[in-house]
Amino acid sequence: MRPSLATWLLLLVAPPVLLAEESVDNKRDSERHYLRMLLMIVKGTQDYEQLRTYNGKLYHTFKEDCNARGLLGNDQEWYDAFNEAAAWGTSSQLRQLFVTMLLFL
Repeated sequence: MRPSLATWLLLLVAPPVLLAEESVDNKRDSERHYLRMLLMIVKGTQDYEQLRTYNGKLYHTFKEDCNARGLLGNDQEWYDAFNEAAAWGTSSQLRQLFVTMLLFL
């Protein structure tokens, strides 16, 4: 069964969920958050199955689909950059890098 246009519009204008993953209270709000992420990226879908399909694979949840599309990042790149800089950087350079990272967030 395909959702009606009113259902799609309701999902788009529903009160926004906070972006921080830790602030999501329950699974329903979490899935709505990932649904909204996908709706901003995926164009031309006509139902939920099309929305949850990526590279020919149907994912069970919107979160799994977001993860497959690379929309859910982690902080590993920050750790890697700082560890690399620690091998050759001076203390002054490391402090400057740390401040730059804080300002970027």
